[in-house]
Amino acid sequence: MISKLEALGFTAEDCQSALEATQGRLDEAATWLTQYAEPTSTKQKVAETEKENEGGFKISGFEVLRIIIKALLSSNIALGK
Repeated sequence: MISKLEALGFTAEDCQSALEATQGRLDEAATWLTQYAEPTSTKQKVAETEKENEGGFKISGFEVLRIIIKALLSSNIALGK
């Protein structure tokens, strides 16, 4: 049963927890996973992002947007005048 739940993209540990929490009911375990566990692909992306940011600096999306807008405005001013 764990392999069926793992095929949904969750870890074996989370699948085992789901089965225990739902007394082995597969359908309910699948629902439990969507409510209480993170898919492995999400965990992998978070880990990759954290590794990429290791030793570097973090910048928010708003800061990136501000930098882009500033660069675009500078380009338009330079081109327009």
